[in-house]
Amino acid sequence: MASTNKQGFRIEDTIAKELRSLPDWDIVGRELTKGFYLDTFNYAIGFINSVAKVANDLQHHPDILLSEFSTVRLFIKTNEFGKVTEKDVKFAKGVEREWRAWRKYEKKTW
Repeated sequence: MASTNKQGFRIEDTIAKELRSLPDWDIVGRELTKGFYLDTFNYAIGFINSVAKVANDLQHHPDILLSEFSTVRLFIKTNEFGKVTEKDVKFAKGVEREWRAWRKYEKKTW
């Protein structure tokens, strides 16, 4: 069985179920994505370095966008399948573990 996201792309039910346990992660098109908002540029770079460690450990590398000097957005997909897979969910879980240490630097207001 599979469901679809807002753009009409198929999502395996097991993936959709696991994503419910990951706060604020969305599937947009064929990618898993989330934004992280930090207080300063240096904190954003530090968080990106933490994400890089997860990526290297899993041998699964996301696209990373740093914008507005302290906003980090991750885009994850398994290229050979062109969709979100269990590997992507595992990566997101690793990022969430790293985020626990960085959350204290989260930007609270704009």
